[in-house]
Amino acid sequence: MKERWVLVALKNGVSFAGLYGRESFAASNPEEKDLDIRWINDINEDGTWSSAGEKGVLITADEVSTIEFWDYSPEEKLHA
Repeated sequence: MKERWVLVALKNGVSFAGLYGRESFAASNPEEKDLDIRWINDINEDGTWSSAGEKGVLITADEVSTIEFWDYSPEEKLHA
C-alpha cells in the first residue's frame, strides 16, 4: 500500500490530519466503513501540521463529513 497524507473532517467540526500508512486500516465491509489512522498530527492555528507523537485514532463512518487523501512526501510541510 502506498502511504498517503489524510485529512478527515468530522460532522461535529473536529478534524484529524495524519499519515495513512502501512499500519493504518480502512474497513472494506459495506456495513462498517471505519477508518483507523495510526499516525495523527496536530493541526496548528496557522493550518500547519506538527507531530502529535505516537498517537492514532479510530474514526467510525457515521462521524465522517469528508476525507481527503494526497501523495505522501516526508519533506513537504502540510497545511489543513
